[in-house]
Amino acid sequence: MLQQQLDSSVLPKAWKHTIIISIPKPNKDKTKLTSYRPIVLTSIFCKIFERILAHRITNFLTSQKKLNPNQHGFLPFRDNHRAIYKIYAAISEARKNKKFFVAVSLDIKSAYDSVHVDDLILKCLQLDTHLKACNVIQTTSLRITLGVPIWTPNVILLKLAGQEILYGKFKRLAMQFFIKQIATQLFSALFHTPDRIYSELVVKDAEYLRITFRNLSCIQDHIISLPIFLHSNPNVCEIFLKDFYFQNKELPSSIISSDFIECMQRFFPNHFIIATDGSKSHCRTSIAGFSCLQQFCYRIHPLNSVFTAEVSAICQALDELVIPETDILILSDSFSALSSLKNIYFHSPKVMQRLAAKIHIRKNLNKTIALLWVPGHSGVSWNEKADSIAKQVSEFSPYIDWIASEDIFSHLKKQSFQITEENYHKSKYQLLIGNIPDILTISKCTGNRVQDRLIARIISKTITTPGLLSRFNFQPDPL
Repeated sequence: MLQQQLDSSVLPKAWKHTIIISIPKPNKDKTKLTSYRPIVLTSIFCKIFERILAHRITNFLTSQKKLNPNQHGFLPFRDNHRAIYKIYAAISEARKNKKFFVAVSLDIKSAYDSVHVDDLILKCLQLDTHLKACNVIQTTSLRITLGVPIWTPNVILLKLAGQEILYGKFKRLAMQFFIKQIATQLFSALFHTPDRIYSELVVKDAEYLRITFRNLSCIQDHIISLPIFLHSNPNVCEIFLKDFYFQNKELPSSIISSDFIECMQRFFPNHFIIATDGSKSHCRTSIAGFSCLQQFCYRIHPLNSVFTAEVSAICQALDELVIPETDILILSDSFSALSSLKNIYFHSPKVMQRLAAKIHIRKNLNKTIALLWVPGHSGVSWNEKADSIAKQVSEFSPYIDWIASEDIFSHLKKQSFQITEENYHKSKYQLLIGNIPDILTISKCTGNRVQDRLIARIISKTITTPGLLSRFNFQPDPL
């Protein structure tokens, strides 16, 4: 029976019935609620179950040497008296050798009530405990946070909270960690030698990483990695974002176009002009660039974002379209890409680090390199043509297999959340109550935690569950 309760993670209703007796703390103000210590009397069977679990957990932690040797309290042969003895011995030793002894005593208020749930789950994983315990912690904390009834099914609870399944989240975060090490390469502590990441992994993780790459239709070498020499200098080149009148997107297209031509003639008369653009549709992502002499157009990995495509287009233009010993002006309609380059730092996206490194190298071959933001779809012929070339890409266009690690992370996270959605739509509750909004959707409307909890309670209490039917005597108690 006890094993069944542990496997199902559901306790009988009688075990949850408690009698609470408040005992005043010594030398405390009895008019304050915090001056009382609640003593909870529970079911005898529940106490037996707790003792069995506590004994097995303690035996596991001590036999496997999972605990710090200096940890005392609630452990065999390591009670508080032994801790006091060790402190006394240390004080005596310090006094004997005429040394200082420093002790720090912390009394954390409401320590058990303020435990960080994510850290508790992480600690369980580090101790090699079963994931069922972590799942119980997750669902229990979600019920308390949302304030929903205890009978709310997990599939609905995760849908309401907009949360991933915990086991899937652990695997996703593990894969993201290893992929990040691949992207950082020589700057990663795991890379003792290049291309030997698999030798650092256990068989299970190495196999799952291979499966992840296979599902992404790429290999390790396709990931955009950090350059060997980082150049995280914000002044890597001149970047014009809001320096000219035509860069006001609120202006009519005719004014933007005419003022752009005037700006080119006045400020950049001798510059070699290159226009770049990135495009993304539901089936492919592409980059394009052109100058008065030549042009290019490539497909890149479809998981890449528009941001990655825009930056990759500039990188490719520096490789293919630049003429040595001339002043270069590159036009782009991606404000976010140029703004990110202007404020680059060590943790900027890897593709941005690559662009900064290319510009730094090219500055030795060209007089000056400048980047100019042009409002998109504003009638500027240079950008309109680059946009047209990027959208003309087909499945027969040349393919470059770059893929950004940041875009992989976004894709894996999206996939993990989709599993929660799919589980709900496959469940019987989809047919009973239809679609229900998650708390993330609700928050956009309310922006208030209290209102979020009230809405979650209303939604969950209208769900026809065995627990709710039992409450109104329509069927036996499911517990």
